[in-house]
Amino acid sequence: MPSVRVSKGKDSYVDIHEGSEAEILFEFGGEPPFEFTYTRSANSDKKGKPGRGEVLDMKSEVSYEHSMRIAAHEEGTYEVIAIKDRYCAYSRPGVKVGEKQKKLGYY
Repeated sequence: MPSVRVSKGKDSYVDIHEGSEAEILFEFGGEPPFEFTYTRSANSDKKGKPGRGEVLDMKSEVSYEHSMRIAAHEEGTYEVIAIKDRYCAYSRPGVKVGEKQKKLGYY
């Protein structure tokens, strides 16, 4: 079963100032190549409460290694919602990868 860990499995808070970036580390378990989809969500809901809000962006990437670093230029909560390795695939229940925008549940 493929797996992925973001930022060594820890919550990471980085201030991204205009023109700067933060690095996001994805670490994979399973057999390459890895295909994964991640989202960037608002850091608060529509009422301004902290936590994941509306999904702002969704991207898919491919890695032929057991880790990948991506530069983040925009604030938000980054989360992997689907992962696939050479033999198997997994996506969070209730998530349909490929739609433009969707509401995701909280964990």
